[in-house]
Amino acid sequence: DVEDGCVVTFENYETSSAILGGLSIREGWGATYPDYRAGGISCLNFSSPTLKDLDIYGNNYGASGGIYCEYSDPLIMNCHVHDNRGYVAIYGGGVTLYQSDAHIINCLIEDNYTSIYGGGICVFSLSDPVIENTVIRGNHAESGGGIYAQAYNLTLNNVLIEENDADEGG
Repeated sequence: DVEDGCVVTFENYETSSAILGGLSIREGWGATYPDYRAGGISCLNFSSPTLKDLDIYGNNYGASGGIYCEYSDPLIMNCHVHDNRGYVAIYGGGVTLYQSDAHIINCLIEDNYTSIYGGGICVFSLSDPVIENTVIRGNHAESGGGIYAQAYNLTLNNVLIEENDADEGG
């Protein structure tokens, strides 16, 4: 039987002093409309935790396979986000940002899949993320195999985007 539920949810205005680190986050099942959640980690309602030294893999469904952020600005540092699947959702297989200014540092985002937007990372609506010292590799989507962005400002510093594929050339 498939169990519904995101593995970890931050939804009560957590600050950067809320730290989740040194764990494997796996086998979660997220949700789609109206209560969007990732299979792995969801940051909602202006929550901005520190996510560090995490292995996020094997999560499914929902608004994102690995990490979903809505109106939240987490620090995502030294994480390996891989082998997550957004089979039903149209958003990022690895990471989805919706009106969120995440800071992603020293991460490896690889081998994630989603059916439509952003196999590795999907950035939507007034998000201003900063991605640094990160590798985005081997992800798949219909549009934006590595990154699909509708961002106001997307900052990439020392980011390697390679070997991703998209069905519609993105």
